[in-house]
Parts: sequence; C-alpha cells; structure tokens
Amino acid sequence: MSDIDKKIQEKIKKKEALLKEKIEALQKSAKSRIDDLEEPNPNDFEATVDLQFDIKWKITSIKFDIPKFSMELEKISFDVPEVKMETEKISFDVPAVRMKRTCLFKKPEFHGFPPKVYMKCVYGDKPEVYTKRVEFKTDIPKFSSKRVEIKFDKPVVKMETIEIKMHLPQFYLTSVEGEINNYSEDVQEIGNDMNSEVKKLSDNFSSEINKELKQDIKDLFDEIQKQLIQSRDEISANYNNGIANIKTSIKRLKEANATDKVKELESQLSQLITEFDNALKMIDANLEDLAKEESEVFMNFNASM
Repeated sequence: MSDIDKKIQEKIKKKEALLKEKIEALQKSAKSRIDDLEEPNPNDFEATVDLQFDIKWKITSIKFDIPKFSMELEKISFDVPEVKMETEKISFDVPAVRMKRTCLFKKPEFHGFPPKVYMKCVYGDKPEVYTKRVEFKTDIPKFSSKRVEIKFDKPVVKMETIEIKMHLPQFYLTSVEGEINNYSEDVQEIGNDMNSEVKKLSDNFSSEINKELKQDIKDLFDEIQKQLIQSRDEISANYNNGIANIKTSIKRLKEANATDKVKELESQLSQLITEFDNALKMIDANLEDLAKEESEVFMNFNASM
C-alpha cells in the first residue's frame, strides 16, 4: 500500500470517528435538555384520567457511502534488448576490372635472306573482369535479451456503506392534556433539533469527504501513472539506442557494398522495432486501464455523495 493510499484510509477513519463523537455529543446534549425539563405531575389531574407517559430513546441510524481501497499487484513482463558493439571482420567477393596486357593482333615481319616471314604480336592493355576479395573491420551491434518485469499496485476502489447508529428521544403517553401536551411538545422539539443537527453533520461529512478525498484519490492514481510512464521512458531509451546502433551499422555496410550483412541487420532491425512496439502497447494498455478506473471512481464517488 502506498503512502497516499494509507493517507486516504487514515483520513476516512478520522472523519468517521469525529462524526460519531459529534453525534454522541448531540445525544448527551439532548438528554441533558430533557432532564432539565419539569415533568408534569399526574396527581395534579383528575383521578378519572389514566395518565401514563414515558420518554424512550429510539434507535435510528444514518448511512453513508464512502470509498474503500484495496491494492492489487500488477505485473508487466517482456524482453528488452541489451546492445553491445563488437568489432567484426567483414569479407566478401565483388566483381572488379583490371587492365591486362595481351596480344591485340599480329603483323608480319621479314628477317634474313632469303627473307623469312615472322608474325609478331602487337601488345596492348585490355579490361579484364575478375573477382576481388574485399575485407574490412567495422563495429556491429550484438544483441542479447534481458527479461524486465514492471510491478505496480493498481488501486481497486469500492463504495462501502457505513452506518452510524444514534438514539433520538420519543415521548409516549395514553392521554394528552394541558401541561402534558406542553411537555410532549418540548421533548419533540428537542428531538427535532437533534435531527436537524445530525443532518447538518451528515451533510458536512459528505461534503468534506467529497472535497478532500478527490484530490487524494487523484494523487494516488497520478503516482502510479508516473511510475509507469517513467518505466516506459527507460524502455524507450533502451530500444531507441539499439535501433540507432543498427541503423548506423547498416549505413556503414551499405557504403561498403556488404549486401549480405546489410540484409541480416535489416532483418534484426525489423524484429527490434516490432518488439519495441509490442512493449509500448502493453504499458500503454495499463495506463489506459488506470485512466478508466480513475474516471469510474470519480463517477461512483460523485453519485454516492
């Protein structure tokens, strides 16, 4: 449970306890007011009138819906690349042209007497295609996978009804005349006053809970979202570094016409981009779920208050 969650729970408990204390104080005040009233004496009335009256404290209750929090541990697991640049010797054959001295044609020459005819070559350079071995060294990214697990507490908020019981004064009698009627009205007035004060307390309780907890709940969700976004940024930096290294190597290899190695790295680049996209989708889906949960909490919260 996060510090913010603990803060919310403690605040609700304190508010609930304070409300109960105030209602108990109201009950004590009402009882004191009734004790201070002058009770009518039944002996003052005619004997034919059967007077019986009593003050009873009737149990009633007020109910509130308040948020109750529980935290569920969520896990996101995936592989992220670890990149290490290694110098690699690249060798491959390429077609090349060189000039080769060869006999272009023969022309007759005469030597001796009687003269003899000899055919003599006239030499010149002609282009010749051959296979040339190209070798060079360059840094190539080497990848290994590292399993990463992101853990976070996902808040689950449910509205729970709490009930606070209290006693209200009730006047019971079989016959109402003169002084007894006045006494009954005084008791009823005390009960009405108590009801009115309890309603004010309950309205204030709802208003304060609504006002104060909304910001606390928002802070709770903001804290979790911040943690996920930070993890998202770290993973993005890791992938972007690997992608940049591959692109640099591909460019260098293309300049050297190392086509086979270029194809190999281009395949790795495509796979890395796909894995990067999948990792972000997993995190973004959880961020979206948190946003929906937060909206639902506030909707339920407003409806119950």
